Amino acid sequence: MTELSFVVPVEPASKNNTRFGNGRVYKPSSVSNAEDDIRCWVMHRYKEDPLDGPLGLDVTYYRRRPKSVKKSKTWADTKPDTDNYTKLFKDALEGVLWVNDARICDERYRKFHTDGIARIEFKLWELQ
Repeated sequence: MTELSFVVPVEPASKNNTRFGNGRVYKPSSVSNAEDDIRCWVMHRYKEDPLDGPLGLDVTYYRRRPKSVKKSKTWADTKPDTDNYTKLFKDALEGVLWVNDARICDERYRKFHTDGIARIEFKLWELQ
């Protein structure tokens, strides 16, 4: 059974909605850049084929603490929502770690403030 763990030193980013402008639909560059950062970091460390089967995923997002938030507060209970971080994260790694994010059957996500390095820590495993 395969089990992978990574600490990706990338600031968690939210998957913003598609934008409309000048008669066209486009993805904001901040979203594309964040997906590329995550994808490139993992691709340099994972050289195998994407996993194709039921998977479990446990992700913790560490955001830099805003100055307005007390040091005693560890949970990041403000916007953006965890599911918006997760949409971007799962899309970034589709075709790299998993064939399709529909393969993820067991999942848990958390977000915290940090005074250290902003990052995304995650574990991925195959389910039996």
